Amino acid sequence: MCDELHSLRLRAETEGDTVNKKASFSTDVVVGALALFLFLACYANCQTAEPAIGSPAVQAQMYRLYSAAAASYFGQTSVEFSFTVDAAGSPREITSSNERDTNHLLFYPGDRAIVHTHPKGTDPRPSDGDIATAKKCGVPNYELSVSELWVATPDGKYHRVGSVRVKHGVLEVTK
Repeated sequence: MCDELHSLRLRAETEGDTVNKKASFSTDVVVGALALFLFLACYANCQTAEPAIGSPAVQAQMYRLYSAAAASYFGQTSVEFSFTVDAAGSPREITSSNERDTNHLLFYPGDRAIVHTHPKGTDPRPSDGDIATAKKCGVPNYELSVSELWVATPDGKYHRVGSVRVKHGVLEVTK
């Protein structure tokens, strides 16, 4: 499409036709405005209001985490999975202790966040242990269930981040 616009613009410039120049200009303006709108809509949809997990790399790792936990979301297992976000904002490897309704993870100094799953049959909200972990580590501790994302904060509080769904291979979190 960009090549077509470029050739339309070149054709208008070389032919010197006023009508073609106007068509080229209005097409460029419309296409530019549409591209800006689509970028802003995608950016708003792909980002969360949670800075610790808002980067595209962390969002992609959350999709992989969600996929890894699929069997637990549908009651086939009760295993939890997790990863942390490092000091640079990059997601670490997904791990699991392969234990029922519990998970042990490595937390490194400087890590910014913890993201872990809650299997089917468990409350999607942070447990007392999740809240204690957020307080002890001093970072947000996110709980990703089949349909919701919650976070326990270092001050001992928690709140719902949003609803969760997978659409076209992208994990969407909406208020």
